Order: sequence, then structure tokens, then C-alpha cells
Amino acid sequence: MKPNTQTKNSATSTKQEELGFTWWFVWSWISLAIGVPLAFMTMLGNKWVFTGVFFTLVEITICIYMLKYNRYAFIAGTALTLNPIIWVINGIYVKNRWEHPKVIAGSVKQTVKTQNTSKAREPSEVVSTSTSSAVRTINEPSNSDYAYVANEITSGNIDQGLWTRLFVETDGDENRTRARYIKARIASLTDSASSAKHSNNASHTPIPDSYEIIWLPASSLELQREVEYGYLNKLYGGPSSWVLSNQAVIEDNDRILEKLDICLTDGRTKTVWFDITQAWKKTTQQA
Repeated sequence: MKPNTQTKNSATSTKQEELGFTWWFVWSWISLAIGVPLAFMTMLGNKWVFTGVFFTLVEITICIYMLKYNRYAFIAGTALTLNPIIWVINGIYVKNRWEHPKVIAGSVKQTVKTQNTSKAREPSEVVSTSTSSAVRTINEPSNSDYAYVANEITSGNIDQGLWTRLFVETDGDENRTRARYIKARIASLTDSASSAKHSNNASHTPIPDSYEIIWLPASSLELQREVEYGYLNKLYGGPSSWVLSNQAVIEDNDRILEKLDICLTDGRTKTVWFDITQAWKKTTQQA
């Protein structure tokens, strides 16, 4: 009837999302405000000036990344204490938060980066009136758009409601269902982009803060979808643990953002934002 999409409970991901980061925050500032100066003074006392300066710069860098929820920096900062008790405490602490969305977003170098955005704004402030060719392309289906939908089908991350309705309307004809699904999804992509550009409806979701917008570098929209799915699979426990329910492409000044609404198999719904500017521009240039 439809691509196989099994149900799976991502209990580990759910549990980690409920954990706080109070100790992470406190430990980061203790390391920066007390640990760094103490280590520097100790090395100066031993007349290790150059070593002390170098070590201090390294520790400051580690502390900065710790404050950005980088799990590898947290481990490095813990290791530098040379205290086995701290090793055990912080080791257990970071292990329990290893797959937390905030930690993943702050830890995957060159694959997952965050882009700065202004504070959350209403859509009326976000919608651009630009008429450049790069923006007009958003509303015109291209080969990459069709590849985008094809990947939904092959990966099993489809709009199940739409697929089921079309399956019924075509009396169970698999090929007709697939063809009509592709047409409907292409129309949905272009319509959502158009409404994001021209609508001033204040009920739309505002643009989130910087740490919530994920940048996954890709050379085309087709590859963009692959890395996005890979990120979501890693975040929530595999391709069978979530289903795409809605998506929108939004222009925010000189950036192109994609908002994915997904439904997890445990009943929760999530909204994930991606910055797809690089992939969009490269695809437009190749067209």
C-alpha cells in the first residue's frame, strides 16, 4: 500500500530531552572563572611562562565550547582536571546527555553548524519583498524538487495521510498513487514557499533563535535532504522513529530556511529548522 514505515519508540532520546543542563553550565563557568586562573598561576609559580600562556589559551577555548554545549569540549575540560572523582561524575553526566538535541547541535563540527539569527520575529517582519531570480525560483518546481520528493518515497518518510488518501482514490493502484503523490507534494512545496514569501499572517511560526537553526552543508537540494534525514535519524533513533508531516521553505532576508514538522512514534511532534541557503544557491546556479 505504501513504503514500509515501521513504528519504533525512541525512549532514550525522549529521556535525554527531559534532562537539564544546570551542572553543565555551572561546571563550565567554574572551569573558566576558577580553573583557568588557578592553572595559570600555578605554572607561573614554576616559571613555565610560555607553557602557562599556551595552556591558558587552550583551556579558555575549551571552556567557550563547553558553554556552547559541545560534548567533546566537556570531556576535554574534565580530563584536564586530573581528578578521578570529577572524571567519574562528569563522565556519567555527559553520557546521560550524549544524544540530547542541544548537545548534538553543538558538537558535530563541519557537519552541523549553527547560524546567527536575530531574536524571534513575527512573520510580517520576516517575509521579504525581494523579486530576485534566486527568490522566484522558490516557487518554481525544479529537478531537485522532484528528487526531494523521490527521496521521501524511497526512504519511507512520506506524508502517510496523503498517501493513504491517494491510494484509496486510485483503487489501490500503486503506480497511480505514486504519481499523484509526487504531484501533490511538488504542489505543496511550491505553495508553502509562496505563502512564506507573500503572507503576513501573524499566526505563522516566528523565526527561532540561532541555536535552533541547523546548517548542514550540501552541494545540492538532493544532498541537502539526505543530510537532513541523517541528522534526524541520529537525533531520534533511526528512520522508523519519525515521520515527516509538513514542511515549508521560508525566505529570511538573504537566507533560505526550511522548517520540517515531524511526528515521532511516541506521539510527540517536533519542529526542526534548517538553513539551506548554500544548497539552494548551488542548485539554482546549476539549473
